Amino acid sequence: DGNGQVLNNSSGFPGSGNSSIVPPTGQFLADVAGLKYGFLHGDISGFIEALEDISETNLIASPQLRALNKQKAELIIGDRISYSTVTQNGTTSIQNVNFLDSGIVMNLRPFITPDGQIRMEIHPERSSATINPRTNLPDLQTTEVTTNVMVRDGNTVVIGGLIEERASDAKKQVPLLGAIPVIGNAFREKREILERTELIVLITPRIVQPELAQAEGELLEYQEAERLETFKKNFLPINQVRIVQTEIKQAKKFLKMGNLPKAKQHIKIAVRLDKNNLEAIQLQKYIDEALRNRNRSLIGLPPVSAPEAHVPTLEGNQ
Repeated sequence: DGNGQVLNNSSGFPGSGNSSIVPPTGQFLADVAGLKYGFLHGDISGFIEALEDISETNLIASPQLRALNKQKAELIIGDRISYSTVTQNGTTSIQNVNFLDSGIVMNLRPFITPDGQIRMEIHPERSSATINPRTNLPDLQTTEVTTNVMVRDGNTVVIGGLIEERASDAKKQVPLLGAIPVIGNAFREKREILERTELIVLITPRIVQPELAQAEGELLEYQEAERLETFKKNFLPINQVRIVQTEIKQAKKFLKMGNLPKAKQHIKIAVRLDKNNLEAIQLQKYIDEALRNRNRSLIGLPPVSAPEAHVPTLEGNQ
């Protein structure tokens, strides 16, 4: 099936005859074959741009992890759902609060070989959880796989095939006519929409030498920031709008929590990506004013002005 071969951006690799043992980037998206993986020797952004040409692509996260040789590292991007259980001990009932992680979970464990290669034990997981109203316990739907790959220092391994499908019903009707009993069926349309999304994971392991750790860390941080900025600039307009809305939502979340510095950090990104977004501009002004007044109150000065204009609507507010 071509797994474990090299992907040089979007060119693909030839197999025997006219077949391809590794599909071009556009065909890397998994089908009935299930899990796929390959290796990148070129620029990662080129691979992302090739995927954008044939499907909508969202960058979920671009984190950096450090792990000791043979030690596990874990990354969780998602939600932590709480639920309670009751334990009966004689005549005493003890209520416990438990938590279940759902979303994107990545576990990996590196093993460095004497010749400088890296064997990685990788366990990507994609899950969603809901609280069952009948049992009051969480139901977890998950897609996960455990695999081992060997990769050279600095090369990128690409893993795809974690697919999620969601079915929903879409209804359309002609106003007024569609609401008439019996004959209204002729003016209504109902169809099933199947949404299929695939998670693609790109991992670039690097062996950090102790004497170069600090300098290399600063270089990686700079390169990662540059790569992330390139992704954001090259995103399709619809994806950029989603990023802006996500940053606004995060800014409101931290504003509601009272974490003004975090709120400012997220709204700054939203305004930078969309300088004409009125909601983001007004929210930035509100957060800046709130920060200014808070800092003045810390040193005993009265507020300049109460931030009342364009007060943002926060979730949970009445």
